[in-house]
Amino acid sequence: MNDELFNYKELEGDFTKDVILKRAEFYNQVKPVPLNYDSSYVSLYNAIVNDKDIVSSVNKLGGVTNLKNVKSSCYLWDLLDIIRHDVNVYSGETNNDEEFAVTSDFIDKVTILDGERIPILFINGQKAKNFSGKVELLTLESETGNKAVLFSKIYLPRLGDKLTSCIYNHELTHVQLNSLENGGSKSLLNTEVLPIFIEEVFAEKQDYSYETLERIRNLRLYNIARNLSIFIKYKNLSYLSRIELDKYNSSSIEAINLANIYFNSRKKVQKEMIDYVNDIFNEKKNVEDMLKHFDSNLEDVVKNKKTLKKCISKDLR
Repeated sequence: MNDELFNYKELEGDFTKDVILKRAEFYNQVKPVPLNYDSSYVSLYNAIVNDKDIVSSVNKLGGVTNLKNVKSSCYLWDLLDIIRHDVNVYSGETNNDEEFAVTSDFIDKVTILDGERIPILFINGQKAKNFSGKVELLTLESETGNKAVLFSKIYLPRLGDKLTSCIYNHELTHVQLNSLENGGSKSLLNTEVLPIFIEEVFAEKQDYSYETLERIRNLRLYNIARNLSIFIKYKNLSYLSRIELDKYNSSSIEAINLANIYFNSRKKVQKEMIDYVNDIFNEKKNVEDMLKHFDSNLEDVVKNKKTLKKCISKDLR
């Protein structure tokens, strides 16, 4: 297998490119460009698909999930000294194809609340087999350039209390970032970094056996291999699909590296990393600042399965 299998050729007249460009423009982010994958990704792909623990991780999803227990995990934000700001929550019905008129009735359905107050719905059916959640939101922009983001629902899979709690706090991180003028990052490709970093930190904090952390790490690595396999199988991907898959590949590798630094560092470094999270939430810094400071940019991280899979040194357990 060679790295040419991951190459991308843009489709002529692909209207989805405008969707992605408008999304980046809304947050004043740079134009997203599909990633180039060198031979290190081929080696990583082969190593992951030959790892039984990683490949079987997706077959162990599901479990009894109690909403009260999932929401109670939010105490960890205070434990970690991460301060979240309130956001605009919309209680009306949403329709992605609908044009919203900002009437008095519409405004009456908008309230400034803690992200924990956003209604949660569990995902059922075929989509529930995935381990991803989703934030439902509305983006509004006036003719004068004023922008607003309103949050209406958070969708979660039923993966058992601990794993679902990690996904929930991943989505709460998105709520914080999506409510910022710059989305927390310069590049759309880095928008999953902080949510994945937070899900891993929460996994470690709520389960000192490290089982939850190892499960969610294996799932992230499985996703990278799955995304790369999509590049092999489908040569006519839309621009939107390619950027979305690139985003998860890039962000997952960068976030895993950040998490490994966090888990294997002394409290002083851990506090410094949490300070970066707070500064990003306060728009004093962005994700790229954090990646640069901790040598976690995609090009700086070794694409080695053994290194990425290992969460915490045995000496620290």
